[in-house]
Amino acid sequence: MKIGKAKPKGIAGYTPPRKKGDPKRDDYTWGYPTKYREEYCQSIVEYFDRDAWEIVTDMKGTPKVMPKHNVPTFARWARSLGIAHRTALLWVDKYPEFAAAYAEAKELQKSFLIEAGLTHGSGGFAMFMLKCTHGMVEPKAEPEEENKPIEIRIVKAVKPGSE
Repeated sequence: MKIGKAKPKGIAGYTPPRKKGDPKRDDYTWGYPTKYREEYCQSIVEYFDRDAWEIVTDMKGTPKVMPKHNVPTFARWARSLGIAHRTALLWVDKYPEFAAAYAEAKELQKSFLIEAGLTHGSGGFAMFMLKCTHGMVEPKAEPEEENKPIEIRIVKAVKPGSE
């Protein structure tokens, strides 16, 4: 049951429905406005440009190599901005300047993982990360030809003039 009268067309607060086939306004965009800002290009490079290790002396005065920062990841960077990692990946496709910064950040992450793997003893996890996130693979040894057929030639030695 309606209370009161319906508002006539043209009165404030009433938006006439758009008919099928009517053109949309020129300034119309779908969804929320983008959260992308040009300063994110510099932000992502700065986030990934960090030292993997530092030299610390213990109480005896012995220098030791210690991890300095956590491994920088794109998910952590996106979370620090309050966006989803998937949104940042969409920006890579949409904004060429961000795509260049993203590629540079991937190279910085790769160098971080290599340095961390070299300085922190066991490089197993660093190797795993490099394989998974950067497509690095171990070179495969060329297979030896084990099942190759063997050719045997029998040669009979004959003295000259004996026959």
